[in-house]
Formats: sequence, structure tokens, C-alpha cells
Amino acid sequence: MGQGTLQGRLHLKLLLINEGVKRGFRARGFIEYIPSECAWRGIKADGYMVIHCIWVVGKNKGHGYGTKLLQECLKDARGMNGVVVMTSEKTWLPQKDLFVKNGFKKVDSMSPYFELYAKRLSEDVPTPKFNPIPRRRLEEYLNGVTIFKSNQCSLRRWLHKSRDGNQQTSWHSMPN
Repeated sequence: MGQGTLQGRLHLKLLLINEGVKRGFRARGFIEYIPSECAWRGIKADGYMVIHCIWVVGKNKGHGYGTKLLQECLKDARGMNGVVVMTSEKTWLPQKDLFVKNGFKKVDSMSPYFELYAKRLSEDVPTPKFNPIPRRRLEEYLNGVTIFKSNQCSLRRWLHKSRDGNQQTSWHSMPN
């Protein structure tokens, strides 16, 4: 199982599925996660692994690939407090269904439609929560349209193809 890391912190895992002799291996999903001290989400989650993005391509949904990607993150989080993810039913963020199915619990929410789900790996660890937003900051962005742009999504930077015909599912590292 390969993985790419940015200075040993950012984990990027790509799921490749063997689609037969003619098509070969195709990228059908990926997950991106990082320890909380390096995360760029507005949360307090000391000692947790933070999932920034998880994605499975259309027709491959419903085959357990999202769970396989999530299990890779949970393996890398061993020895930490747990894994946390920000979800939303109305934005680009992942929806909660996959996480609930895999034992994550809702630990916080923020208006208008953000939720924080966590899988604590021990009962005696702190519960993650959203960072509060000071009222003055909210008022700064109240009127008009504000656009924030980042290069966060790693999938658009690189997709890898494999010629390993012996495996049906293959994990490969993504270069930094």
C-alpha cells in the first residue's frame, strides 16, 4: 500500500480499480487527510487525524470503496485520539452517511449547515469541536459575495495509472 505525504504529514491515497484487459487500472476514488495540528479546517481537534476530502467516482459508489478509503485513514490514525471530518448536505464537503455507517458520531454543528463527525479511538480523549467565529468576523462577510480560493483538492493535481494485472484493487502513492 503506497501513500504520499507532504513533509510526512499530508496523506493522499488513491484507489485504483482494475477494469479489465482493455481499460486497465483506473482511478476511482481518493482520500486526503492530515494530523489536526497541520489541518486547514476551522476546528479544535488536538491529536486527531482530519479528513479534508474523500471521493468515489459515480458508478463505483455502493461497492464499499469509500469504507476501504476510510479504513486506510483509521489505520494511519492508530495511536492518535481519533479521526474527525467536517460534513455538509449542501456544499462540496462529504455527506455524513459514510461516516455514520462506519461508527462516527456527530460531535458539533455550525450554522447554517456544517456538522462535525468524529470517531474517537478512546473514551478518555477530548471531543473535537468547531472553532467559534467572532461576531465581528461574521459581519465582515455579511454583505455581497466573498470568494475564497485554495489549491486544497489534490485529485486534480495528479492521477496515476498502474499496470499491475495481479490485483483487482491497488493503492498507489501520489507525488508531492
